[in-house]
Amino acid sequence: MHKEGASVTSLLLQADSYIVSGANTQALQILKDANVQAKTENDFLGIYKRYTRLGEDKLSEKLLKHGIKKLHGNDKLVAVYGNFLLRKDRVSEALKVSSSLQGSEYGSVYAESFLRYALESGKDADELFNAKTLLKKSKKKAKNADEEPLLRFEVFYDERFIPIYLDAYKGSGLSVWLWNAASLAMYKGLYEKAASMYPGKVTSSLDSLFWGSAFYDAGHYNESLEALLQADGMVSTSACSVRRKALLTDVYYVLGEDDESEKLRNELLQEAEPYILSLQNTQEKSEYTPYIDAGLLSILPIIYINSALYARQEENLHTEYNRLKTLIQTFPDYEPGLAAYGEYAIKLLNLPEDDIMTSQIRAAGLQTRTMEQIDSIPRVSMEEVFEAINKAIQKHNSPRLIVLKEELEADANPETERSKRAAKVWPLLERNEIESALYPEEIVHYAIMVLINNGYEEDARTLFERYLNVSRQSTEDAFIPSEHIDELALWECEVAAWFNLQDGNVLSAMALYNSIIDKYSLRSPVMNVSGQNDSVVMAYINMGNIYAGMGQNTLALEYLAKASSRVLDSKIKAEILYRMGKASYYGTDYRSAIRSLQYSLKLNPSHNKARLMLQLVQQAQNMAK
Repeated sequence: MHKEGASVTSLLLQADSYIVSGANTQALQILKDANVQAKTENDFLGIYKRYTRLGEDKLSEKLLKHGIKKLHGNDKLVAVYGNFLLRKDRVSEALKVSSSLQGSEYGSVYAESFLRYALESGKDADELFNAKTLLKKSKKKAKNADEEPLLRFEVFYDERFIPIYLDAYKGSGLSVWLWNAASLAMYKGLYEKAASMYPGKVTSSLDSLFWGSAFYDAGHYNESLEALLQADGMVSTSACSVRRKALLTDVYYVLGEDDESEKLRNELLQEAEPYILSLQNTQEKSEYTPYIDAGLLSILPIIYINSALYARQEENLHTEYNRLKTLIQTFPDYEPGLAAYGEYAIKLLNLPEDDIMTSQIRAAGLQTRTMEQIDSIPRVSMEEVFEAINKAIQKHNSPRLIVLKEELEADANPETERSKRAAKVWPLLERNEIESALYPEEIVHYAIMVLINNGYEEDARTLFERYLNVSRQSTEDAFIPSEHIDELALWECEVAAWFNLQDGNVLSAMALYNSIIDKYSLRSPVMNVSGQNDSVVMAYINMGNIYAGMGQNTLALEYLAKASSRVLDSKIKAEILYRMGKASYYGTDYRSAIRSLQYSLKLNPSHNKARLMLQLVQQAQNMAK
């Protein structure tokens, strides 16, 4: 074997000498002899290299076919032959030859063949990914077949292209192919699959942003942080830098690093300062793009309101006011900003009035330190808030803004009688009726909740049932929510479950609550989009209550524990712990019951039911001893 290998090498060296001297005929004869003796992958590749140098395409192809057959489909030779065919624009042949390379280290040859064939053939995804129809001439006219090949791009959005893109990345090392694969996975909701494609390190600031986003959407926040921080010190465009910082603020927030999150927000707001005045004076915000780009313009109001809410959490009213005031002046139609502005004004209404002693001190022209602090708080009247909301409503007539105005008016007048609160929903519905018995869902949802909360359950039921029938155009006698759970919005699911419980339809209520849990419980509790986490918490609580009422305390505790792990409000958490204490007590687990009740009282010392239950449990424990 050594002698034969050496013989092929010797023949190749002789061929090289002839090629250099221009004796191509003699070189070809020597290569023919080498071909007869070739036994290894390198032998065939060495001969192929010389044939290529001599421009002998027919001999090159014949050699590769012979080598592939002799070496039983050697991957490297197949890859070389596939590449040879691609250079000759024999794409369908290249695809057929390279099909065995899928997923191998030479899979990029197959990927290029497949992608070029898909582009040139105009076939749809079902034809491309069916072995029987892949290389056959399509009997039907391909969709968009009359368009230029580069315009037929929709087919490449099919998730079956994911392994093709992975093969393309494996051979090229170009991040864009990996992004294509991961993006398709995320587009289909396969976030874990997308995150699993991470190559272990980032190659650029943009690559860092991509993988930080992929991990974030998959709920892997520590991994997202790691990918984002790898870009420190890398060259970056200002657009990428801003997006990366914006994502980092969210990642730090989710991980409980509020101070780090606010630090980055301040950096972003400082970068935006030169543009704020121009933004406030620009009538059409979409035409103004000096703040990096038009897409990033949407980030700015979110940064402002999150910074304002951080200041609220820190009880820094001055910073909260400044952030909200700038936000309202810059983005007067931004609904969360208007809501926070209204909440700030409501909080000022609830500040304690001067007592007799304070009034006397003021009359004497004096001020205590506490009085100075209170007087220095920037003021916002409810009239200012309603004026801002009315301007936004006149411009957009948004149902959410209409509801916001109603909610703030109710909060500003807490002494209003329940009957008057309920009565206000009917003219509200009448003013916003789209057609007979059909209203914007935000408004009908608000009206139903006002009716329920003020003791008009049957009116709420009638309104809800009529709305469901009209909005779904039900041809049946009645639209039954529990039979169409997948068609329900979150609030519809909650309301339907509540009415089912009132009617004693426990199984239907459980199906509706479980639907809420299945759809909305996968994300972290701090990812509280439109109150979704609150709805999940209440679904868990209600399921726990149902099981407790059925005497199934183990299941009751399981659901209540899940509610407790997600809740953000300390008073609600105290109530959950009280219910957990009751369930443990009825299950005769006195130790767990005491622990839950003590924790409940720690969070809310005024929870008298928990205090009484704790005494009862302690007595039961003493008697058991």
